[in-house]
Amino acid sequence: AILTVLPPQGWVIRFIPETVGTSEPYTYKPLLISPNPTIDFIKIPFSLATVLVSDAMGKTVFDGVIQNNVLDVSSFPSGLYYLKLTIEDTVYCGKFVRF
Repeated sequence: AILTVLPPQGWVIRFIPETVGTSEPYTYKPLLISPNPTIDFIKIPFSLATVLVSDAMGKTVFDGVIQNNVLDVSSFPSGLYYLKLTIEDTVYCGKFVRF
């Protein structure tokens, strides 16, 4: 509601906030990544999934599909990485360290 005139003296007007939003389209779950820390590869407990890997600054270093439970990280610089794995309507999130 929009007030176009001031209310009479002594009146208190309360606005009831309305929440407008959407339901969360995904369910988020933690992801166990091994070995962690790693040097050359990580094992993921799913055989076919869409994977997004970002470095500690948020830069995407891998975005693709893995098919054999293993992701080769030997070309990644040393550092902390965040992994987001999507399978249907479930998103698994984890992090790992590459030496």
